[in-house]
Amino acid sequence: MATFAPGQRVQLNRSLDLEEFKLPKGAAGTVSSSHFQVCVLFDDFEQELMVAQGDLHPSKKAPKAPTALQAGKFNVGDRVRLLATKTYGSQTIPVGTLGTVTQDAPSMKASWVLFDGYPGDKLAPNADLGQA
Repeated sequence: MATFAPGQRVQLNRSLDLEEFKLPKGAAGTVSSSHFQVCVLFDDFEQELMVAQGDLHPSKKAPKAPTALQAGKFNVGDRVRLLATKTYGSQTIPVGTLGTVTQDAPSMKASWVLFDGYPGDKLAPNADLGQA
């Protein structure tokens, strides 16, 4: 059985029929966590889902470009999601990581974000952030 790492692109082997929605076979997404179960943020979907490893396979589909809303300005206190893996010094923060905006930097089209599980806030381009 394949193992998946945060930031890896995956696709569903079968459709997922959940109470509130359905994801079709072949839906692509990005692994956001894989410590005990695989969590995937699927393209065009607003929340992470826990998916059995057997229901996924590696994908070569590129992530979709951020929408205008995702690439927009954020306010202090907004919860955001990282849309691209970023490296800050020796820290690599994977795509899908959630965080909280601590300051905005409109002249740089960026925001300072405190990412969950990582010390210190980081300056991230707004184009690399999406609403959580």
